[in-house]
Amino acid sequence: MQLRRLELTGFKTFVDRTELEFHPGITAIVGPNGSGKSNIFDGIRWALGETNARLLRGARMEDVIFSGSATRKPTGMASVALTLDNGSGLLPLEFSEVTVGRAVTRGGEGEYAINGVDCRLRDVQMLFLGTGLGGRSYALIGQGEVDAVLGATPVERRHWLEEAAGLARHKRQRTEAERRLDRAQAHLDRLSDVVDELAHQQDALAAQAESAAKHRAYSEELRELELALFADEARRLLGSVRRLAAQLAADREQLAAAGAKVSEAAADAAMVEAQLSSVSTAWETGQQALLTGAETLSVRAADVQAFDAQAEGLRGRMGQLNADIGRVAAEGTALAEDAALLGREAAEASRRRADLLRDLTAAEATLTAAAASAGDAQARLAQSREEAIEVARTLAQSRSDLAALRARADMLAQSVDASTQKAGTLGEAAAQLAKDHQRAQEVCDDARRSIGAADDAVAAASRALETLRQEASAAVEAVHAAELGEHRLLARVGSIEEAAALFLGFEESTREVLLAAKADPARFPGLRGAMGDLVDVPEAHRPAIAAALGERLHCLVVETPDQLEPIIEFIRERGSSRGTALALQALRPPQPPSGQESLNGDVLARATDVVEAAGALRGAVQALLGDVVIAEDLPAAWRIFATRYAGRIVTRDGTLLSPEGVVTVGGRLQGDAAPLGRQQVIAELHAAVAAAQARRHEATAQRETALGRLAAGDEAVRSAQAQRGVVAALLAEQLQRLARLDAEIARAAEEEAAHTTEIRTATETLRRLHAEIARREADLRHLEGEGHRLETQTSEMVDDVRRLEAAREAASAEVTGRRLALVQLDGTVEAIRARLSDRTTALVELDARRADLVATAGRTSAELAAIVLRRDEAQAAYDRLLEAQADTKAEVERLIAERGRLRDVLAQRQADHTAAVEAVRAAEAAVHRTELRATQAEAELAASAARLLEQYGITLEDAATRRLEGPRDEARQRLDELHAALRELGPVNLRAIDEHAAITARLDALRMHTGDLRSAGEALRQAITHINAALRVRFRETFDEVNREFSRLFERLFEGRSGNLELVQDDLGGELGLEVVAQLPGKRRRPLVALSGGERSLVAITLIFAMLQVHPSPFCIFDEVEAALDDANTKRFTDLLRDLAQKTQVLIITHNKGTMAAADILYGVTMQE
Repeated sequence: MQLRRLELTGFKTFVDRTELEFHPGITAIVGPNGSGKSNIFDGIRWALGETNARLLRGARMEDVIFSGSATRKPTGMASVALTLDNGSGLLPLEFSEVTVGRAVTRGGEGEYAINGVDCRLRDVQMLFLGTGLGGRSYALIGQGEVDAVLGATPVERRHWLEEAAGLARHKRQRTEAERRLDRAQAHLDRLSDVVDELAHQQDALAAQAESAAKHRAYSEELRELELALFADEARRLLGSVRRLAAQLAADREQLAAAGAKVSEAAADAAMVEAQLSSVSTAWETGQQALLTGAETLSVRAADVQAFDAQAEGLRGRMGQLNADIGRVAAEGTALAEDAALLGREAAEASRRRADLLRDLTAAEATLTAAAASAGDAQARLAQSREEAIEVARTLAQSRSDLAALRARADMLAQSVDASTQKAGTLGEAAAQLAKDHQRAQEVCDDARRSIGAADDAVAAASRALETLRQEASAAVEAVHAAELGEHRLLARVGSIEEAAALFLGFEESTREVLLAAKADPARFPGLRGAMGDLVDVPEAHRPAIAAALGERLHCLVVETPDQLEPIIEFIRERGSSRGTALALQALRPPQPPSGQESLNGDVLARATDVVEAAGALRGAVQALLGDVVIAEDLPAAWRIFATRYAGRIVTRDGTLLSPEGVVTVGGRLQGDAAPLGRQQVIAELHAAVAAAQARRHEATAQRETALGRLAAGDEAVRSAQAQRGVVAALLAEQLQRLARLDAEIARAAEEEAAHTTEIRTATETLRRLHAEIARREADLRHLEGEGHRLETQTSEMVDDVRRLEAAREAASAEVTGRRLALVQLDGTVEAIRARLSDRTTALVELDARRADLVATAGRTSAELAAIVLRRDEAQAAYDRLLEAQADTKAEVERLIAERGRLRDVLAQRQADHTAAVEAVRAAEAAVHRTELRATQAEAELAASAARLLEQYGITLEDAATRRLEGPRDEARQRLDELHAALRELGPVNLRAIDEHAAITARLDALRMHTGDLRSAGEALRQAITHINAALRVRFRETFDEVNREFSRLFERLFEGRSGNLELVQDDLGGELGLEVVAQLPGKRRRPLVALSGGERSLVAITLIFAMLQVHPSPFCIFDEVEAALDDANTKRFTDLLRDLAQKTQVLIITHNKGTMAAADILYGVTMQE
């Protein structure tokens, strides 16, 4: 482990964020005085958990915050972060890099963090215990601390040696164990007292619990018997409800049946009415049809006559159209003959043109074929030449590729042989790795099973610890609540006592007299006090008495009239508010008010009866309140007033009714500020405080018990976690080995697979290469023959090209002659076609005219046929209407007879419906009577169910399952016996059973806890004994090693002189201290305090380096420790420094040039602006 980085922000002179990187070896920090070099040392020490502001060269911890300069304002916070390389695992954290941070704000508390996670100062200090960087570290030597080593007592030097031995962590554990042992013993003592007290309470509660058990048994039997009687009554009511429900259902069925008959009769009547309505409608329809038919007959006869007239007109028009059609046909015949002649001429010209066009086409085809043949020949010639060139190029390339393939095949064959040998070696290594992996896996499986068992143990202990934490938390909360209640009561009683001491609540004049009398008791002889403080009144009547007394509540009381003079004179001198006073011996008994004989029951009490006063004060009460009576409220007071009572009447809430009828409301102090009854309140509060203190003591005892059990549970969890940690460390080590083996096996498998693949690929490639070489050789032979063939073919193609060019020119001349003849013939054909087009147009026009006449004749003929057809249809319709008219008349006569019959049937159906309605009314009356009886039964059942639920907490369904054992008379007799037995037992503490069981359970738990505490105490004593033995052995071993190293270094620094360490006993007989004894040239052996200043510094440095050599810390920091050394001793010091740097990282703050020369890295610190 080593120091990597230091970050300072707002720390002393480092106001801006400053980051320093550190490396192995010696790092020197240099700079002028006052530049802040030592602040780096302070920052590291502060981050490591230093809490002594003096060691940080300050008075308070806030002094580490930048306090400002001429150009910079002060900052509000300082922070330092120390980053350490934990690759060696020296720190008990599973991180390769650990950052410890600390921050402080002005007026606030410090904050600590490890790797960004908030923690406590104790966590930081415990992290570095045993590493050489603990609280009393010999690796952190500040300015002047070399002298502190020299001036330290032997016991203080022993602490450094313990840090070198790594005993600080163990001593901290021993201290904690001793503290826990003391707490456990204190808990045990308190528990013993509690157990004895609870045992006495258990005996006292046993008899009460027995009586309570009898009372509970009688009460339970009584309850069960009463419940059975009630349940029997409920079942009877339930049976009645069910019978009435059945009767009601039957009545409703009869009602439904009667209703169905009413509906059926109504439906029959409605059906007959519908039939009658339908017949009437049909009769009316028949009558209307007869009238409509007569009108339709006359219309049809008129239609027949009109159709006959239209047919005669159409026949005349048809004759004229036939004559026009014959004339148009003759004109068309003449035009057709002329068009036929022109068509024959045009056909002859077209035939000649077609022959000429065929000849032209043949000539053009010949020309095209000749040109194509010539072009093809030229293209074949060019292609043949290109093929010859390509064959030559391919032949050269093939010869080159064949040579390269033969060389590659030879190299690949050699590679296959080498890879085969390597694959064999890798297979043997993989088999050995697999065996190692299997053995490591077996060890891991065993460790996992052990961890599982340890996890179960930790979980069980943690669950038990969580339960104990909850119990302890509840106990702490109970103590807190008790303390809070006690504090509130104490605060209230203190407030009231303060008010009483200052006579608050009294009028100013009364208060000044009482304060003066308190300061000088002899000033007002005979003064007893104020009336409000001298009488006692029950709390319920205090508002009434305070209202009745009024200002006399503040009345000062003395014995004789002459004692009033000093009080009157005092009030006059002060000039304060008016005051009242009375002399007990001068009071006259009051006259009884008239009307007392007529007082009624509205009077709660007389005022004098509720006020308590001693001796002569009783006469004062009688004089001041003799005429006052107390009523409940103002209406009651008015009723008393109406009886002619001549005294004052006051209500409980303080409303006063005078004899004159004047009502006075409010205006009086209430609560703690009221003087009346204040002393009573103080006494009550003192009693409440005593009770609260008793509750607090009990809660505190329970808290201590719970905390003791929590400490034992915490120790059990720690033990289980420690056991698991050992097994987990073993598992982690094996898992790392297993991971390495997995990686090696995977790497070996990958290499073996790669070589196998490489061999297989190379072999396949070699096979393909040989096949490719054979193919290339055959292709080479073929290309050589193809080259010779292409040379011969090219020569022949040159002759063919010349011959085809001549044939193409002859065909071109023939095509030109044919095209000229075709143009002349096209002119003749065009003229014939124009004449033929004129004849064809005239013929088309005649054909259209003739077609129009024919179409008109056709339409006229069709119209004539339609008119004839419609006339026939009209005649047929007329005949049908005559027949339908006769049928309708017969149907109307039938409907008249049917309507009479249906009216008779409807009268019978209406009579049936009236009878059914009467039956329904009778059924509804029966249902109503049954419903009334059922409702009454259900109400009684609901009342019974409510009584069962309210008194016994059971439902009607549950009660129905209960049966009364025996006759009801016997049950009632047993009920009387149980009541008598309960009366005989008398008052019983029913809580005694639960209290006895609770005390018994608590006693068992406390006795068990007492045993746990004894076991835990014994375990702690054994642990302390073991730690002490280990401390002694380790201390002695470290002392011997440091002594040897000190002697060696002493001889080296002092050139052969001797020095050693000795253990000495102090005067108090405590732990052995460490003394340094040295023998310098020409001097006797003597202790360190007897040496000179320079000798002392060098000897102290020797002691520090000896401890660092025996127990190197991860890094060490020296702040100008060599300042007192001369050049020769500085040379020896730097030699030791280089030796030390081989084991630990060294940081040194120095002005010495020799030390700077020995450093590997120099950091310079400059003055701030």
